[in-house]
Amino acid sequence: MLLALASLLAIPAMVAAGGASAWAAAAVGQSLGAVCFVLVSFGWGVNGPAEVAGLTAPERRVYFANSVKARVVLAMVFLPTLAVVAGGLAPSYAGYAALGLLSTGLTGWTSGWYFIGTRSAWTLFFVDTIPRIIGTFIGIGMTVGFGLSAWWCLAGTTLGVFAAAVLQTGLVLGRDLSIVRMTSIRDALRAQLGSAWVGLVGAAYLALPIALVARVDASALTTFAMMDKLMKQGTTAMGPIHSALQGWVPHGVDAASIRRRSTVAIRVSALLVVAATVGASLVGEPVASLLSARTIQLSPIEAGLIGLAGGLYFLEGVMARAAYVPILGTRGLAWRTSVGVCIGLLAIVFLTMVGGAAGAMAGFGLGLVVRLTLVGLRVGAVTRHT
Repeated sequence: MLLALASLLAIPAMVAAGGASAWAAAAVGQSLGAVCFVLVSFGWGVNGPAEVAGLTAPERRVYFANSVKARVVLAMVFLPTLAVVAGGLAPSYAGYAALGLLSTGLTGWTSGWYFIGTRSAWTLFFVDTIPRIIGTFIGIGMTVGFGLSAWWCLAGTTLGVFAAAVLQTGLVLGRDLSIVRMTSIRDALRAQLGSAWVGLVGAAYLALPIALVARVDASALTTFAMMDKLMKQGTTAMGPIHSALQGWVPHGVDAASIRRRSTVAIRVSALLVVAATVGASLVGEPVASLLSARTIQLSPIEAGLIGLAGGLYFLEGVMARAAYVPILGTRGLAWRTSVGVCIGLLAIVFLTMVGGAAGAMAGFGLGLVVRLTLVGLRVGAVTRHT
């Protein structure tokens, strides 16, 4: 919740310093950064917590070292490449778009999934949340307090993410890095292909809607960019609950316990869908107006759709990562995710033409419903059978 609050506070600072167009360019970069994040993290966030939960302490260290070596190489390839692409998508504010991508894509180098798997909540708070918050507020302070450009907001956020990644790596591996030299990048990446595909398809689904809206109905882009940002920040705020459930389920003492825990996790998440929808309906309009200095006004339907889509995204994540993966691994998860994404992207295009920004968010939610149905039917079948 602190991370979400810090990110939300950066929005009015950026809009005031650089204007709505500069902020929108940064938002485009951050959306593409979601894809970059998955390319760098390469699926460790999908299956990592469940894998770590089942390993001994020495095995965890080897597993972590494998991931670090692979992700550093991936970051060196994808971060600069996609930063150039992001700049090309918003040529008038290419620097903002590129730095927006880095501020999001670099989170793939962080290792929150490891601490979720070890159920080290407070450690995660101090080596991930705190550095990122400090970095964000440094950026806000430079922009607001010293009257510098909005670019500094993104620079501070990026610096915080980088510091968090370094802290986490140092904490787990210590000074002895010999274990990193002994690991094989090829073997690590090969083992992660299934999880990486699931993460990549899911990230593309987060990133592509804003680009599709820009092409289909440019007049709806600013409104949808705000809706998209609020939805993503809402899911970030609910992230600790997702992390707790993702770490709690695989620590069941036996298979039956894991299945019972997954059922509890799904029920809790379903209640949060209702709460998110109601909450967004009540506060979405004034929050969007406040953050945009009254330049963006949402309708009640648009505000409600933000909460519904965010809640469905959260529920789908719990269904897939906290229930499906601990019970079934990643087998079959890739095609179920892919089908839902394809249907959702088609729905976004069609419904944007019909209903503008509200239609785009409704299409996004429809794709999540398809994914939920496909994944949930498989989880339900296994649970009922046992």
